[in-house]
Amino acid sequence: MPDQHILFVTGRLAERPLRRIVERIAASAGFMPEVAVLGTLGKSYQQDEPLQWGFLTRPETSAVHRHAGSQTSPGNGTTE
Repeated sequence: MPDQHILFVTGRLAERPLRRIVERIAASAGFMPEVAVLGTLGKSYQQDEPLQWGFLTRPETSAVHRHAGSQTSPGNGTTE
């Protein structure tokens, strides 16, 4: 009889390979395996417009230039 009970948590994609590996080594390693499969969120993220790599879609000031003139003074939260 196995000494330990070990829970393996995985996603659906890795379930079958994990079960094969765990079942192969469980008896000789002396543990009782259990495999739990996590559910999916059911979200499908898709891009609505193609990206124009290397080009901004609208004019934008860089963060370096935007923050160069507005330094916050320590302690009082005001800008100089």
